[in-house]
Amino acid sequence: MVSSLPLHLVIPKEHAGQRLDKALAQLTGLGRKRVGELFAQQCVRVEGKLRRPSHIASAGENIEIAVPAQHSEPDSLQFELQVVQETDHWVIVDKPARQPSVPLPHRSGSSLAALLLQKYPEMQGIGYRAGEAGLLHRLDTGTSGLLLAARSHEAFIRLKTALSQGEIEKRYFAIVASTPPLTDQQIDLPIAPHPKRSRRVMVVPGNDPRGKPALTEIQVVRRTEEWTLVDIKVGHAYRHQIRVHLSHLGSPLLGDTQYGGITHPALTDRHALHAHHISWHGDPTLPGFAVESPVPRAFLSVLDSAPAPG
Repeated sequence: MVSSLPLHLVIPKEHAGQRLDKALAQLTGLGRKRVGELFAQQCVRVEGKLRRPSHIASAGENIEIAVPAQHSEPDSLQFELQVVQETDHWVIVDKPARQPSVPLPHRSGSSLAALLLQKYPEMQGIGYRAGEAGLLHRLDTGTSGLLLAARSHEAFIRLKTALSQGEIEKRYFAIVASTPPLTDQQIDLPIAPHPKRSRRVMVVPGNDPRGKPALTEIQVVRRTEEWTLVDIKVGHAYRHQIRVHLSHLGSPLLGDTQYGGITHPALTDRHALHAHHISWHGDPTLPGFAVESPVPRAFLSVLDSAPAPG
């Protein structure tokens, strides 16, 4: 039998009169689809009684959602949770490369979300999906760096809005080949899922209805004869945005063989992308933050071993 973890909510006045499924999607941040699944599994009770998704919510109603706990085999790789900054509302952690952000099928033991739930059990049920421990965004398994997670449903909803509106600034260090030379520039090219390769995305023309807007700002930090370190700024980034934009320019990430990059002995089972900065100005309801993570040693090893430009 699959156990479940209860989530208790009280309907606030501003959500009274809404369909219950819509109100819960907004209050939990789980989304309408996930909330619908919970109703179908008879996981939602109002004042102790099962209700339909179309039930009209009333202010003060007590809601209990039995969010099914996820069970899977632990990952053979073990990681420690690296907390960089913490408040009662959110936590920022530094994810190592090779660690999944969220549980993967049969490999959830050392995902970042799993470790967050061990340290902050109140984060169960917070996030885009059950078991994602309030994570506002993800990093690819081969990417290292800073990730933001909410510790309450209220904080998740506010930070999710800030992220979607581009208020949260994220910056990344990346290494690409010095030939062709990459220059300071902005890439404003829409991205869409690849029609034949589900694990990839691609750049599409601006008039393509499948495309989602994607803006990537690039600034050169250091150039050697072989490699160039760049600082990349994005707001609400689409999946693989940085990787596919760099590849489109003819400068794929070092180690990113999925998008045309070459391997390097200093980078084992990862590519040269590191989320080094995340910041938000805050508002009257939540404090702001500005956090930095240094250039990974592996990146410095790549750069220091290459001759300076002639």
